[in-house]
Amino acid sequence: MKAILIIAAVLTLCSGCVVDKGKNSSSLKDGLLKEAKRSDNKQIIGGWYPIFFDTYDQLAVNSIIDSIKDGLVKRIIITYDSNKKLAGQIKENIQKELNFAVMLKQVKTKDTKTVQYEHDRVVVTVYR
Repeated sequence: MKAILIIAAVLTLCSGCVVDKGKNSSSLKDGLLKEAKRSDNKQIIGGWYPIFFDTYDQLAVNSIIDSIKDGLVKRIIITYDSNKKLAGQIKENIQKELNFAVMLKQVKTKDTKTVQYEHDRVVVTVYR
């Protein structure tokens, strides 16, 4: 039951998002979330989605930049635990291309006996 509620919450938050499964679906850029088109011509607003980085990925950063240029992004927050270098590199490359404010936020997590975190992972949360 808990899993169903979590899935429903994610679907609700990202109700305007679709995954592009076109002929080039193997590339990361084409596979990232894109703006959905509705038949009633109403603009879809709101929502967010995360992009996870364990290493620097220029294709993913370019996709974020393209979404900003297309006017699909209202805000970006980059969160990290211990990998400030990667988080800073992502922020710097987005801001090098555009005059767009990117928030950098450190979130310290502690492992427990039952929970282990990916401390080097960086999460870019894109708000639409």
